[in-house]
Amino acid sequence: LAPAGDLVLVQAQAVAAAPPPPAGEPDLAARCPEDVPCAGLYAAFAARGIEYGPAFQVLTRIRRGPDAALAELTLPATWPAGASALPAYVDGALQALAVLGAGNGGLEVPFALDAYAATDGPVPSRAVAEVRRRAGAGDGITRYDVHLRDPAGAWVASLRGVCLRPVA
Repeated sequence: LAPAGDLVLVQAQAVAAAPPPPAGEPDLAARCPEDVPCAGLYAAFAARGIEYGPAFQVLTRIRRGPDAALAELTLPATWPAGASALPAYVDGALQALAVLGAGNGGLEVPFALDAYAATDGPVPSRAVAEVRRRAGAGDGITRYDVHLRDPAGAWVASLRGVCLRPVA
């Protein structure tokens, strides 16, 4: 974040029509054989100065492969009744990117996004995040696509073209 008083430029574009929900990838679980301990991931975040409070520690299981991850997300019991779960799930899905990001012990955080779309229907108390690394675009930036679904596979939200950069 910029120090107080510094000018921050933000560029955004809003589009009213959401893209159609992507179809789930049936073999994604098979492509993600390695279990990653979620408690260890939150400890690694804290060691780098990113501390998530209990309400945003929604990752309950993460499996990863070389270019994809599958994360299970569950709202904590402390989540306020009647509050939408979507902000916590989107944040949890972005947290799951850490298992595919910097492989040299570094930590990367999101800094740009190509597109976001979400259902206007109810959000479940549990969700699954499907994370995929995109093929390189030749600009030196790695992009990821993230799709949130309910446990039955129904689409909840998508973040396309998520870009990460290292934490200093």
